[in-house]
Amino acid sequence: MRVAVIANPATIGDEERFRATIDGELGARGLPEARYLLTTVEDPGAGQARAALEDGADRVLVAGGDGTVRMVLGALRRTGLPVGLLPSGTGNLLARNLRLPLRLRPALVKGLFGRPRQFDLVRCTDLDTERQGYAAVMAGLGADAAVVAGADARLKRFGQLGYVLAGLRHVHARPVASRVAVDGEVLARDASLVTVGNLGELRAGVRLLPHADGSDGVLNLLVASPRHTGDVLRMMAGVLLRADREPFIDRRAGRDIVVDCAQPVPWHVDGDVLGSVRRVRFEVLPGVARVVSA
Repeated sequence: MRVAVIANPATIGDEERFRATIDGELGARGLPEARYLLTTVEDPGAGQARAALEDGADRVLVAGGDGTVRMVLGALRRTGLPVGLLPSGTGNLLARNLRLPLRLRPALVKGLFGRPRQFDLVRCTDLDTERQGYAAVMAGLGADAAVVAGADARLKRFGQLGYVLAGLRHVHARPVASRVAVDGEVLARDASLVTVGNLGELRAGVRLLPHADGSDGVLNLLVASPRHTGDVLRMMAGVLLRADREPFIDRRAGRDIVVDCAQPVPWHVDGDVLGSVRRVRFEVLPGVARVVSA
């Protein structure tokens, strides 16, 4: 087995120790040392993924946060090359949703020898600029992105509570007139939050999209339309407590979702805040990635 490791040097800590752990595990099993490809600000993963493919890697391991993971998965879509995860970011959304180990050595064993499965990706297109990218877990517009941006490093240390505290900063977010088309069916709402997901868990215990499955060829949608601050607080409590009744929330599922907002709103893709967007399209790409998850 030829292994390529794509690593974000800002997240892996002691690089010498990191490499020694991986190569030690490979050597103990009679496998050659890995090839290491470090990401840069200018190339956060896609170029390294193509280099691994051209070099004939049998398996790619990604050490970094969700931004690195989505770049690699997007670049390797439809190639059939299996990708394992060595979570080292602050969010690790994909690893957490797939219930993968978060510590290096058990994650390494799973990434090397686990069974890959076909996995959907989400193609995200800013319709005003035509810029495209890919999500593995979810993308969000409005208050969703504002909460992700507001959960700084200090709040993230508190886990789920940190995101609740960040959310409380945005309870006064003003809804924006929006049209959301799901496979052609249009919802017209004054929305404060729109979330499109391939998987459903934003953080441990915060499952925004309980029916999302990253291998079913379908996207799940949540549109929140609270009228005032009290509605926002009830809505947040309902999501956290997994209430049966969800006032001010619309849920849909589909393959092609277009969101058209009356004004630019912040948005994130897999926890990376990308600025603001007004019109964006989300399309599911069924089974185009292979992710080690079992």
